[in-house]
Amino acid sequence: MKEVILVNYTGRKGGGPINALEMAKGFLTSGHSVVAVLNKDISNKKDWESSGFEKIIFLDSFSSIFDLLKQVLFFRTLIGKKVVQPLQGYKIKFIYCPMVSLFTYRINRLFRKEKVCVVNHDPIPHSGDKGTLLLNLFGMQSLYRTADCIVLHSEKFLDFVKMQYGKEKQVQYVPLGPQNVKGRGVPKLNYNPDDINFLFFGRIEKYKGIEVLLKAYQKTKEQYSNTSLSIVGNGDFSSYSSLAAKVKDCTVVNQWIADEEVGDYFLGNNLVLVLPYLDATQSGPVLIAYQYGIPAIVSDTGGLKAQVNEKTGLLVEAGNVDSLAEAMLKVCHNPDWIPSTKEGIQEYLEQISWKHSAKRIVDFMDDLNESGDGNGG
Repeated sequence: MKEVILVNYTGRKGGGPINALEMAKGFLTSGHSVVAVLNKDISNKKDWESSGFEKIIFLDSFSSIFDLLKQVLFFRTLIGKKVVQPLQGYKIKFIYCPMVSLFTYRINRLFRKEKVCVVNHDPIPHSGDKGTLLLNLFGMQSLYRTADCIVLHSEKFLDFVKMQYGKEKQVQYVPLGPQNVKGRGVPKLNYNPDDINFLFFGRIEKYKGIEVLLKAYQKTKEQYSNTSLSIVGNGDFSSYSSLAAKVKDCTVVNQWIADEEVGDYFLGNNLVLVLPYLDATQSGPVLIAYQYGIPAIVSDTGGLKAQVNEKTGLLVEAGNVDSLAEAMLKVCHNPDWIPSTKEGIQEYLEQISWKHSAKRIVDFMDDLNESGDGNGG
């Protein structure tokens, strides 16, 4: 019977599909066969289909509350059979859950004897996070409590998660890997090559510190005119519209960015990513910027401190407008700093390869099997 790693991820878009695919490819390049359970509308579906996995099981999405209720009530028929039957000829090495979605826990429970490794992206929910309550209703906390291994992408929260779930040996730190985003190779924004071009990229959320960014940029602009700010991302921007309108050379692209266009926003000269988060675990946009050799200015909070060092960017005090403005002006007055970070960025990316991370997870799960530790499904 062929042994496979079962990747259980039923989300559709955002950073989840990228992280799930890259880790699955990491397992594959490490010599392990992979079967994936995915949403049929996952944004990078073609990449999954062309990556050489053993089998992919696509599940139907829900487009209304009625559809969701139907899947909940008739889970065994609508989802369970579609997952279990195609896997009857395989031996599952372990189940890997790269991010929790609504049916992650219930799909795992179809294979109660198998060991489970789950990634906890946000051990402490972001301020204003509305999705955690719904996920908890669908068993997220039960998933973490019963998991044989919890993976964190931020080393800062190891002790917190160990205490929260009573797991001493089963909580492991594995850095978030390169995002490997795509683009069409045509810049989406016209960055002036004579300016220092600051870029915010990501969902518009209260904890992202957009107000701090706009105020800091305004201070920067008053002292150094050859600058621009671009804010790109989906979400409610209404709270910041009036402030943004008062700032010169500020471009706002307030919409969902398709996967195949993400990289095109990172094409330009003298680009610096700015993420003034008020609280955070780790950040996908930092790694996207690194992919394009772009340094980052980020808040000194949560797991961001592990992603940015003196060779790859600058750290500022979270929520402090003056601290951020000072860092932005530092770059403006020393533009040669931007290309000087490329070597440090490359070194960091080499340290966090998905293949290396996949091997660490497999080795840990093998050790659990040999020692008999874990929760046993």
